[in-house]
Amino acid sequence: MKHSEKLKKLIICALMIAIANVLSFVKIDMPMGGGVTVCSMAPIVLTAFIYGPVWGLSTAFIYSVFQLLFGLDNVAYASSVPMAVLIVLFDYIVAYSVIGLAGFFRNKENSPKKIAFASVCVLLLRFVCHFITGWFVWDALWPNEFGLSPALYSFCYNGIYMFPEIVITAISTSLLCASKQITGLLTKESDFSKESKIKEGKLIIGIGLAFIAIQISAFIGLYFTDSLVFFADTSSLKAVLVEIWHLFSTSLVGIIGIAFTVYGSFVARKNK
Repeated sequence: MKHSEKLKKLIICALMIAIANVLSFVKIDMPMGGGVTVCSMAPIVLTAFIYGPVWGLSTAFIYSVFQLLFGLDNVAYASSVPMAVLIVLFDYIVAYSVIGLAGFFRNKENSPKKIAFASVCVLLLRFVCHFITGWFVWDALWPNEFGLSPALYSFCYNGIYMFPEIVITAISTSLLCASKQITGLLTKESDFSKESKIKEGKLIIGIGLAFIAIQISAFIGLYFTDSLVFFADTSSLKAVLVEIWHLFSTSLVGIIGIAFTVYGSFVARKNK
């Protein structure tokens, strides 16, 4: 693989991780717990499906680390080391890394039906991971008030948000995969001519502006779901650092969008 193509894939994978992280903050809370996000899994599935399992698993693993960092408070609830390990692995690292397995379903035609099927398969695996922790960890810490068996309660608790998530991801990824503009942008080989550089600069500007728009939309969504709360608790240095981290991570796509807009303007002006 050419160095330029590898760099392009690294950039796109980083962008997909950033988009997925921001979208994961915009969600609809479900009655029993958990929440349905706004297509947060779609960027990871699309990356894996188009670039293959190596890039897909790497991207999904990095995304899982971010999700773990955002959910460290949940790990603190564990009453023993084995419980903490189960939460880290099956609620975060393994649960989100399996999304990268969508890369094994890839084909040359980038079939929308194929990626929809891949989305269903990998998200079912994620559901199984959450089901394990719900059964062996969370119900042990807080026995459910419905009198259900731990296994049945875990199935209902995780299923009520994961099954809608599966449907939303399957539909969104099939629509994205059907778009020749999107798949073409991800798979097109680089051209180093001057005219191409100008077009590339304009394209980067467009991507940057799109990311800024996504960030604004995300903040609007967070505001209307009462999730946009920063510096609510500043009683300790740890609380301040946590709130700063939340603010930075939630603004990550917008920050990248601004950087891309500035960089694209520089590339376009330099090659005129």
